[in-house]
Formats: sequence, C-alpha cells, structure tokens
Amino acid sequence: MGSIDHKGTVPWGGDASYKVFRNVRSYGAVGDGVTDDTKAFKNAMSDGKRCAVKCNGSTVRNAIVYIPPGTYVISSTIVMPFGTQVIGDANARPTLKASKSFIGMGVLSTDEYTGGGTGTDGLDQQYFVNTANFYRQLRNLIIDVTQTRTSQKVACLHYQVAQATSTQNLLLIAGSSGYGMYAENGSGGQISDVEFQGGTVGLFGGSQQFIAQRLKFSGCTVGVQLIWDWGWAWKSIEMNNVSTGFKLVPDSGSGSSGGSTATSSNIGSASFLDSSFNNANTVVVVEPPSKTSGTGTTGLVLENIKLSGVTAAVVDNTGATILGVSSNIGP
Repeated sequence: MGSIDHKGTVPWGGDASYKVFRNVRSYGAVGDGVTDDTKAFKNAMSDGKRCAVKCNGSTVRNAIVYIPPGTYVISSTIVMPFGTQVIGDANARPTLKASKSFIGMGVLSTDEYTGGGTGTDGLDQQYFVNTANFYRQLRNLIIDVTQTRTSQKVACLHYQVAQATSTQNLLLIAGSSGYGMYAENGSGGQISDVEFQGGTVGLFGGSQQFIAQRLKFSGCTVGVQLIWDWGWAWKSIEMNNVSTGFKLVPDSGSGSSGGSTATSSNIGSASFLDSSFNNANTVVVVEPPSKTSGTGTTGLVLENIKLSGVTAAVVDNTGATILGVSSNIGP
C-alpha cells in the first residue's frame, strides 16, 4: 500500500488538494523504536481540517492513515478523527509502543471525553456522539502498553464506535495492569480477528449491540468485562489461562442503559457460540437470576462450547453455581 502511486483527487468537500491517503512517514514518523513519533502521527491524523472536536460527523473528510513496518514510540493518545481508517503493513505489522511517560486513556482513541457538561446526546461531552461514531477501521497493527506506569491502567485501544466499523489482524499487548480494548459505550458494529495478551481486562465493553468473532485471549485476569449491553454475540472465541472468561457484571454491581457510567439496569443478553476455554477458573459470571421485571437477569446462550481445565461454567457474583462443568456445552 505504501508504494502505490496515489494520483486521485477527492471530488467532494470543496478542496481538491485534500489527502485521503496519508503515510505517517510523510509526516516525519521514524519508526526506530527510540524516536518519539507522537507528533507525526497526530499531524497525519489531523491534516486537512478533519472532523474532530465539536464535529459530530462528516462524510467528506475521511482518510486512510497508513503505517509502514517499524516500532513507533507514542507518548500521548492519538485521536482518530471521524471517518478514519488506520492500516498497518499487511506483511510486517507495525508496532505502536506506549512510552514509560505515556499520558492518555489509550494509544489510539476513536472518541475523547472533553468535560464541560453534557453532549448533544445528553451524556458526557465528547468529540462525537458514541452511538453515531461511524466509518472507522483498524487493521494490521500491534499495540503494546507494557512499559506504561501500572497505576495508569492504560488501554491499547479506546474503541467507542457505532456502525460501519471494523477491526482486523490486531495484537493488543496489555502487560499486567493495562487493558487491551476499552470500549465502554457505542452501538456497534463488529470486532473481529484480535488477539489480547495480558492485562487486568482484555476487553472492557458496553454497547447497544455488537458482534465479536475470532478473538483470542491469553494471560488476562478477566478476558471480557461487560458493564452494559442490549445484546452482544460472541463467536469463535478462544481463551487460555484466564481467571475469568466473561464477567457480565460492572464494577459497581449494577449495569448501565447506555450512559458513560453504571446506573440502574443489567447487562441485557450475551450469546456464546463455537468457542473454547482452557485453564479458566470460571467461564461466565453474572448477577443472580431474578424473577422481578427490570432487574437482575442477563439472557445467556451457550452453544458448542469446549471446556478444559475449567472450575465452573456459569456462576453468579455471590459464588452460586448456575451451570456446572462438563467437557462440552451443546449442541
């Protein structure tokens, strides 16, 4: 992709010189694992009056940001403007490595909190409305936050998105205390072909609806924690050496119906298909089932699940077993 001549011009937006394709090397990135390339990445993202802070969306300022092979040191969050595709070299994935002095929520971020009251959707003020954060793609990347301070709990990726979004061929290395993906809000969308290594939580998420497939987790304390959802489908998930596979309980003990913080409702439903768990203490943790309307129960579907070295399949957060262990769950 980096060696192709890009001769076209954009027919919309009133600026024929606008660059749809950007190579971070053209903006000064070095990729030697020593030089701080943060400024070059930010310039590549923002060049050409992109749709960023206080812009709720645009279809005329989209861009492809290409990253050649190399190790790029990043010292603060790289915000992806609306309609950005970040694509690494397919043959030799580049590494984005957070520095020891890194400041920010995630190395790459699809949305940023700005403070100053409520946004247009009635929730916390952000660059974009999280349920209308469209047209994004991440492909062929390694993101490593193992060198960051443990107290910061940095995420490889802050991924708050809606429809027309996708991931492919990502490796997220979180270390002992970080997060692989922090996706606390949105209305996806699909997440696929991502490998999570280490971390307090591999994927921390909340969304109206999402499809996730072909995800691999290894060495995470919790593979996935959902703090709220309407419905989330998980297919072809592989978890190895995790304490808890899926924690469907927010830290506060109560879910959220779509805001930025946990409030009153529970995680709606989750479906697990064609997946395997190896050396996991517990596969799924939920809140205790309830017969009272509007409280408690999360709808679960488990089909064609392979278990090995697992203590319990489904338990509630009081420790009560809901589904015991067998070598396989359905069909």
